[in-house]
Amino acid sequence: MQSLTLFTLVRAFHILAGAAWVGGVFFIGRFLLPGIQAIGPAGGQLMQHLAQVRRLPAYMMGVAILTVVTGLFLYWHNTAASAGVWPRTLSGMTFGVGGLLGIVTVVFGLTISSPTAKRMGALAGSIKAAGRAPTPEESAELSRLQARLVLGSRITTALVLLATVAMGVARYVQ
Repeated sequence: MQSLTLFTLVRAFHILAGAAWVGGVFFIGRFLLPGIQAIGPAGGQLMQHLAQVRRLPAYMMGVAILTVVTGLFLYWHNTAASAGVWPRTLSGMTFGVGGLLGIVTVVFGLTISSPTAKRMGALAGSIKAAGRAPTPEESAELSRLQARLVLGSRITTALVLLATVAMGVARYVQ
């Protein structure tokens, strides 16, 4: 009974963290970043606030890592419960593909998206602290970072949506 309770709790955390991760990634990529781009220089201030005060990159990375860690536990549990047979089933393989996509998404976020958002926030913060308009070089750098963040967001959104679809249909794949 304790094993079932633990499994159920871990699954609940996995689903809740995954929903927060997918929803956040989709909102950021579809609405937030395009809105920030549209409003121009004020967008840099908003990004700085979200990154440094609200800690959005840390939050997103936290729910992503929680999703992957709990998913790995669930995968291990199902593998152990089936004496290693489950991962070789179509359902197990589909869960495995979804999990792999989730892991790739986390690695991508840790190496590309999160550092880019932090650099953007730090640059916008230093410009704001100086109490001046950005230099042409700083504006170019902010634009470059913003474009990189938008591209990274599109890639992350696609990966996390594919992972979600794989997880959502895996139980029904025979």
